[in-house]
Amino acid sequence: MTTPLSQAAIFLIFIVALTAFHTVLVYVRPLSALAWKKVDYFWFSLAVIGILGAAQANRASQSELSLRTQAAAHYAHVFEAARWDNFNTCLRVEKPSSSSGPKFEKWLACTARKRWVDRVTARIIEQGTQHNQPIDLELIMGATSIPAKPIDQDLLTPAIMEYNKVISAIAKVKDAAKSNWIDEFLKQYGSLFLAVALALRITKVTGEIRLSREK
Repeated sequence: MTTPLSQAAIFLIFIVALTAFHTVLVYVRPLSALAWKKVDYFWFSLAVIGILGAAQANRASQSELSLRTQAAAHYAHVFEAARWDNFNTCLRVEKPSSSSGPKFEKWLACTARKRWVDRVTARIIEQGTQHNQPIDLELIMGATSIPAKPIDQDLLTPAIMEYNKVISAIAKVKDAAKSNWIDEFLKQYGSLFLAVALALRITKVTGEIRLSREK
């Protein structure tokens, strides 16, 4: 996806177009009154394209901004769920003196769960707040399955799944923008058409004033 034109580039294009239009249409080959009327068709058409581009850019920006706001909320939820999970997993579970039996197996399960939560938390911190990639549980755990917890106590896994859904939605919005080249073109270059339209409209005013003074 191409990068939208910067404000400085748009302003420079406006100045160049304004200078070129004045030089050619006002001084080198001045237009007649009828020709200046016809210019309205051109600058108005360019302005319409520019407005459509601005609307498309705003719609795409608002859609992605809304999803990223949701991602930030789910990101915080995942982080808090990880902290709570780590605190609550082995609450009142101490390492038994014996290295066998149900108590030892329970302690091993709690320890495995805490290690998993630590790895998830580290992945969350590593990811930061860009919200570009989902939290890949298989990548975090490798070939090891997620240590189980009672379903009513497991807040972390559902929180991660909800976060990943929002990240997937953001990716779909970006892919949809790339697939529609007309919308992408309008979004990228709509401001350029608007700048040229404004330069042409100002030139029309200058040309009409010059004609009125010559009468």
